[in-house]
Amino acid sequence: MLPRMRSSYGFLWRDRRFGWFVLVSLLPRVGFFMLPLGILLYVRGQTGSVATAGFALGAFGLASATQPVRGRLVDRYGRLVPVALGVACAASLLLLIAAGHSRPALIGACVLAGLTLPPTGAYTRAVLTTALSGDPVRTRSAYAADSALTEGALVLGPLIVAAVVSIGGRTSTIVVSALAIEIGTIALSLTTVARTVALGEPAASAGVGAGGAAEGRGTRTAIRIVLGATLCVTVALGVVDVAVPVFALRHGSVADAGLLLGVLAAGTALGALWCGSHPPAMALERQMTIYTAPLVACIGAMALVNSPLLLGALLVLTGFAIGPLYVVLYALIEQSVSAGDRTRAFAWEVTVTNTGAAVGSAAAGVIIAGSGLHAALGVAAAAVAVGLAVGLALVLSPIATPAHNPAQS
Repeated sequence: MLPRMRSSYGFLWRDRRFGWFVLVSLLPRVGFFMLPLGILLYVRGQTGSVATAGFALGAFGLASATQPVRGRLVDRYGRLVPVALGVACAASLLLLIAAGHSRPALIGACVLAGLTLPPTGAYTRAVLTTALSGDPVRTRSAYAADSALTEGALVLGPLIVAAVVSIGGRTSTIVVSALAIEIGTIALSLTTVARTVALGEPAASAGVGAGGAAEGRGTRTAIRIVLGATLCVTVALGVVDVAVPVFALRHGSVADAGLLLGVLAAGTALGALWCGSHPPAMALERQMTIYTAPLVACIGAMALVNSPLLLGALLVLTGFAIGPLYVVLYALIEQSVSAGDRTRAFAWEVTVTNTGAAVGSAAAGVIIAGSGLHAALGVAAAAVAVGLAVGLALVLSPIATPAHNPAQS
């Protein structure tokens, strides 16, 4: 396995332009993943109200759901848009500090921060797709490396918040996340790959000529089906994100909760890297269903176990299926949209993922309070089953995305 991974990902350090680009993209993502906990702690400390802190965080989340709009701006105007957004987002976070104890001002600053949050993940994947056009194997490996680094940022963000709070207090977390987002987006725009890749090149062949309009409608329908399946899976993952800490508190400690969620993230990163080192042997639509099916079994089994050790094993397996699922999802998005719409399409994936996770988390709290932990995990398994059915509908449908022709990428 290791030799295969070395050969698959070797181009990232042999051609350091790509490796450096992916690595630099980690900095603004860490800044983003610091914000949920950082905002919650900061607003709670300023107002003394958990409800206000939750409302401010919700306002930030709803505002950040406008990522597709910002993705469209990136597609149209290029790499300077993430820079401008990064500076504006950092300024909004500093306004959060300047708001003092005023609840309306704190919530307003959170809204501004969400509205100006740069679509770093979508931009990174769009640039990699364009830069590696014509080489689907390396593109798949780049998606996998990007996904693994995203999981790393997801784990690092809250850990950095904890460290910064203990050293410099709650205000410092907002400052550090603002600097990470601003400096990270500027550094990303200055990388060789970002400077040499022009996004937004018109794809005249998309929807032109005989059957072009029908094909355009087909790809749009296909991408909606893919995003619908993604929504179902991420709802389930949102439930798991709440259910696992509750399980750990009942059977162990708070530390166990962090360990179990870390195991899930590690499994996801490993699964993505494994997928990126194995060239696909079948259509992407079929791969999507193949990687979704184990999630139904793993999450369903979580609803039956009472052992932290067994839960940890199931979380590793769950992550190992989630990682490839996202790599396949990125590839499906790539082949379903035109070159001039990639950032917006990837931004829709981020928005759907975040929305699904938020809905799942909210639903988990209600279900756990009313029917218990295992019932919530059962609902999560059912949500993934619906996602599997949606994916199968795409496989069996005549509107499935057309076979990808690397020569036309």
